Amino acid sequence: MKKTKILAALAATMAVGATCAFAANPFADVPADSWAYKSVVTLANSGILQGVDGTHFQGNRNITRYEAAEITAKAMAHADRANAQQRAVINKLAHEFAGELNNLGVRVANLEDQVGTVKFSGSFQVDYKHKADSKQGDAVVTAGTKGDASYSYTAKLKATAKVSENVKANLGFKYKGEFKSVDPVDGDHASAWVNVANVQAKVADQVSVLAGRHDLTLGQGYIYDDVVDGVEAQVAADKVSVQGGYAKLKADASYKVGYVQAQAAVCDYATVGAYFANVVGVKKQPDAQKNMSVQVYGASVQAKVADQVKALVSYEKYKVYDTEKNQTTSKPASWYGKVTYGKADFATPKSWDVWVDYLNADKFDFVNGGTWRGGDLKSNVKSWGIGVDYTFAKNAKLQFKQSFASKVKKEANDTVKTKLGEQTKAQLVFVF
Repeated sequence: MKKTKILAALAATMAVGATCAFAANPFADVPADSWAYKSVVTLANSGILQGVDGTHFQGNRNITRYEAAEITAKAMAHADRANAQQRAVINKLAHEFAGELNNLGVRVANLEDQVGTVKFSGSFQVDYKHKADSKQGDAVVTAGTKGDASYSYTAKLKATAKVSENVKANLGFKYKGEFKSVDPVDGDHASAWVNVANVQAKVADQVSVLAGRHDLTLGQGYIYDDVVDGVEAQVAADKVSVQGGYAKLKADASYKVGYVQAQAAVCDYATVGAYFANVVGVKKQPDAQKNMSVQVYGASVQAKVADQVKALVSYEKYKVYDTEKNQTTSKPASWYGKVTYGKADFATPKSWDVWVDYLNADKFDFVNGGTWRGGDLKSNVKSWGIGVDYTFAKNAKLQFKQSFASKVKKEANDTVKTKLGEQTKAQLVFVF
């Protein structure tokens, strides 16, 4: 690799002003009429280039990758003076010489920690889901998901900017639609919205505060796994993390929630978690409008039970209070278990896993969680499921899920049994 080749890539990135063109030339073998004169002088006076023996540049000499990595490392150290386009050039060089930089003790990830950098991430997901009709005798009681409505897609894009040493800003967009023709009655079945808009600040060594719109997952996500507007404090130690906050639920604007949850690694093979949330607001009941309050809490255990085998068990309880009468109106609960063999990692092509899960849930009136089951398979149900995940290329995964042996937990009419329609779901997911 010619020394001038890497010089050309760096020349435009670290210019410190027109005055550098008139600074003293430190190299005897770079004449003033050379095309590289200004760039060499600029980089030398910036401390990025030192020459061979302090007085000679030897621009036509082939250099080793380690020498190129040393020059790149010095450019990274001065990246705070570069604009976005210049940092992009330095970033490209840093990834080219990542191995050599690592041996020199320079982490490429440090480049992303520079103030002013913007990091983009996102995903694109295509879903197919088929939900068979549920029936009581010959009568359909719950219509399934079929036809064009079975196909949908979701795109997410998120930008994270480092505002200062301890402050980051996040902004994200989400677009979701269905693969079907526009219906003059039902509309186009597509929507776009801002799903992330917050500022996160580190206020102490292990303490950070987040304010704005963000994702909230309570426990394992059965009760709530969606977007909220609010504030949250986070404490993260080596083996314990705690978060608490107050927010308005975007999935149902009539509710607000105060919550606290914690997770701790009890050993190298097991992690326990617990949470408590108090949901308040006004909800229209079937018989009247009345104030209501809901308290939800849960606990979970995740463990590595054998080589390549992981298990999860979670319990969540839900209590509904009539605040006018000061009495409990319902208190359903849910159990969930999952056993996974293998690990389908987005970063590892050809990695895979298979799993089986089981949901045993009472009837819930308030569920907006992350369960993959839909319709009448989310509550008042006992349902088994199996699935497989396969990473067929880096950052690309295929997922398949199938419910079976699903039953109504408590029948509304004991004389007529309900036959629940099972659900099939396939997903193609790309991340970046």
